[in-house]
Amino acid sequence: MSTHQAATTGGDLHMTQFFRGNLAGLTIRSGKLTDKKVIDCLYTCKEGLDLHIPEDSGSGVEIQANPSQSVLTLKGEDVGELDKAMQHISYLNSRQFPTPGIRRLKITSMVKCFNEATCLSVPVLDGYVMVLQPEEPKISLSGIHHFARAASEFESSEGVFLFPELRIISTITREVEPEGEGDEDPTVQESLVSEEIVHDLDTCEVTVEGEGLDREQESLEVDTARLQQKGIEVSSSDLGVVFTGVDTMASYEEVLHLLRYRNWHTRSLLDRKFKLVCSELNGRYVSNEFQVEVGAGLC
Repeated sequence: MSTHQAATTGGDLHMTQFFRGNLAGLTIRSGKLTDKKVIDCLYTCKEGLDLHIPEDSGSGVEIQANPSQSVLTLKGEDVGELDKAMQHISYLNSRQFPTPGIRRLKITSMVKCFNEATCLSVPVLDGYVMVLQPEEPKISLSGIHHFARAASEFESSEGVFLFPELRIISTITREVEPEGEGDEDPTVQESLVSEEIVHDLDTCEVTVEGEGLDREQESLEVDTARLQQKGIEVSSSDLGVVFTGVDTMASYEEVLHLLRYRNWHTRSLLDRKFKLVCSELNGRYVSNEFQVEVGAGLC
């Protein structure tokens, strides 16, 4: 009987169990309670090894996988069937923006004779998979940069919405090869195409430009109930407010639309400037700095 193992290292791993399409990641274990680590992995694991054996092969091969899908173990008595199964092992990475770099692989084999004693030594095989740099998203913030409101609006209990028409979009730019006869013409250059994509954000920070907030006459206020519904957390100081939590760009848009600025001493309010920056993956991708200026009687 032969046993083969394949392992990969580098990051969280993806949990799959021989299902295809929309069932990928689903495991059925009738009458058994799945370990919490396995359940957690279904939500968090994005990278790992996978094996889909065609129906016409892999007969008599037993397959085992650890919860994080970093190790696959294949057992069988037919070396030919084991060899066929090994050829169908694949590396999966379902992250929208995978971390580039090398993922090292190691294949160890063990052969046992009928008397259960190890009768043959098989060298360990080392290899790697190279994950290339993904197309980086460009997060863009746009909206109204400056506006004026009546003093009574700033002084009211509701205040003034800072980002009433804020729009958050993200795009990637990729090269498109020429079609037709231009394929073989060295003078024909590849064109760049910009595509809008959808992904999550994890931070949006609103900073006061200039002096910090004077708590005796001004404040930034958020819709607490809406934040709780979204699962987005907020922290505030005299320097501004910070929204954190993994959520969609649309959710962050909605929350920022409801951010209000109040000032109950508008006689001293000539103008007030704020800066907004949003980011994804703990600052790996950062938006442009969106600035807004508000004031009573501002042109």
